[in-house]
Amino acid sequence: MKNFWKFLILTIVELCFFVFNPTNLLAEPSNPSKNLSQEYIYHTVKKGETLGSIARRYRVSESEIRRWNNLRSNKVYIGQKLIVGVKEAKEERIKKEGAVVSDTERIFFELEREYEKLLSNPQATKTDWLKLLSEYRRLYLLYPSSYTAPKAILKTANIYLHLYKNFSDLESLNKAIERYNYLIKNYSRSSEVEEAYYRLILIYKEEIKDKEKEKNLRVEFKAKYPKSIYISKLEEKVEVKDIKKTERKEKEIKTKEPVTETAKEKIAISDVSPKKVLEVQPVTGEDYSRVIINVSDNFEYQANILKGDKDRPPRIYVDIYPAILDSKVSKEIEIKDALLTGVRVAQFDEKTVRVVLDLNSLTSYKIFKLREPYQLILDLIGKEKIQKSVAKEASKKEEYINLARQFGLGIKRVVIDPGHGGEDPGAVGPSGLKEKDVTLAIAKMLAQKLRSRLGIEVILTREEDKFIPLIQRPAIANSKKADLFISIHTNASPDSKSCGIETYYLNFTTDPEAMRVAALENAASDKSLSDLQDLIKAILVNTKLSESKMLAEKVQEELVKELNKYYPDTINRGVKYAPFLVLVGTRMPAILVEAGFISNPLEEKRLKDQQYLEMIAEGIAKGIEIYIQSLKFSQTYYDKRS
Repeated sequence: MKNFWKFLILTIVELCFFVFNPTNLLAEPSNPSKNLSQEYIYHTVKKGETLGSIARRYRVSESEIRRWNNLRSNKVYIGQKLIVGVKEAKEERIKKEGAVVSDTERIFFELEREYEKLLSNPQATKTDWLKLLSEYRRLYLLYPSSYTAPKAILKTANIYLHLYKNFSDLESLNKAIERYNYLIKNYSRSSEVEEAYYRLILIYKEEIKDKEKEKNLRVEFKAKYPKSIYISKLEEKVEVKDIKKTERKEKEIKTKEPVTETAKEKIAISDVSPKKVLEVQPVTGEDYSRVIINVSDNFEYQANILKGDKDRPPRIYVDIYPAILDSKVSKEIEIKDALLTGVRVAQFDEKTVRVVLDLNSLTSYKIFKLREPYQLILDLIGKEKIQKSVAKEASKKEEYINLARQFGLGIKRVVIDPGHGGEDPGAVGPSGLKEKDVTLAIAKMLAQKLRSRLGIEVILTREEDKFIPLIQRPAIANSKKADLFISIHTNASPDSKSCGIETYYLNFTTDPEAMRVAALENAASDKSLSDLQDLIKAILVNTKLSESKMLAEKVQEELVKELNKYYPDTINRGVKYAPFLVLVGTRMPAILVEAGFISNPLEEKRLKDQQYLEMIAEGIAKGIEIYIQSLKFSQTYYDKRS
């Protein structure tokens, strides 16, 4: 009996020692979901950090950090090492990655079906091919690390090659070469690289006729892929080539004046068929007009201005060549009560189409060219009809405040642009939510709030599921003489964990993330960021950069503040700038709001909630309201100074 009590006392003492041992208190907490493949994520507290700021950084709650670290309060100290999360189990991560891959594969297979349809359709136009190319491009931009990315890049290159061969487009050949090289450089381990090498070798051999480049590529290809099936295909091509070469030599013997290879190339270039001018579309206003000329393929142009006199108003005419006029284009367009009074289009000579613009007045104009689809854009600015007394007063105020403040007009008209629409869905979330539907819902809510709260006129660039080209959207704002332009979008990223709110204004940038977002939003025009040379003037002459930045700051601040009331984990990604095509040429402060990441499962779920969309609209509305109040404050300040 004595031994029993001795054993019991020793057991109790050992148990107490284990429970109250300080080393056990500091041990990693138990977690019922934890398995051998899980690891903790640690963070060392730095000066100025709080438990709340650390929780927001790692997108976890304060209570979770307290539980993981056995903390009794929210107090933390500098140098303290905290557990701030649990790394995903390997099995779970593979499962999630598999879901993303299968989703991208589904999209890719749908595009492949469309590709086969176009191949079997002899009436497929260049525009049809470019639309499909744009979808492949969007796929690899959104998911650059996916299984389908190299496949999509190869398809864009093949489509460019098809356009070169079937539409005599020399520029498409250069783009095909660029895409094949991009695939070889960035996806060297993918099987698609072999086909890229094969097609590049054939291009340099049959199209460009650069023997040295062809030879170097062959050597490189054989060294990297000695067992590739494309090597045997190339050897078959050589045999066929030798037979054709013999036949050609026999023909040349019979010909009195054989034509050299270089001469043949020159003839081929000069014989390129003229492009078609497909449409001339004016967007007009009282003191502003934008004329959009759609052309079937690459072209050259020359513009001239004829100054007006007492008998005749000023005119601008543009010659587009080599080009012919499509029979569907109206030869004459009459316009009333606008800066642009009429447009005349005619076939000037065999390979030149002339477009003449008749104007009421002209103070300045700018012209820039877009590619894919090929367009020539003319922005025309005339004299604004204002009272002399107001103009005189404005000149005195010029050194103090901006144009909107000079006239004391404040903000009377806002144009809201719901991004994407119609055939362009924008980014698509993991469960299928489309950006175009989210942006339209937010835009309508925002319009209602601005009308009822501020009593201002609000115009939407689209009020239904309708496609409007990017280049037309700022023209609508200009022609309506809008005081503000707000373009609404949702963001997307290859990283499904990317989240948060950001607001942009127009300018050039070297920030890779801003460039990626711009590339995504510009994708509706299939316009590469490196090809924005013709837009430089249009961007640099924009005098509203400082005002746009101020508007972006107000909207970003209020939007994040509004969402943080109920969603404290909302990430503020700040105000940025990038070359967004939808903001080019705007004559008023203009911003683009990225209202969350539709590619993030959690944020996509929130974007389906009408109350959450109402909060986004409320935040943007408050930002606009505060910006307008700042204009009134500046006006009052000037009046006191006067």
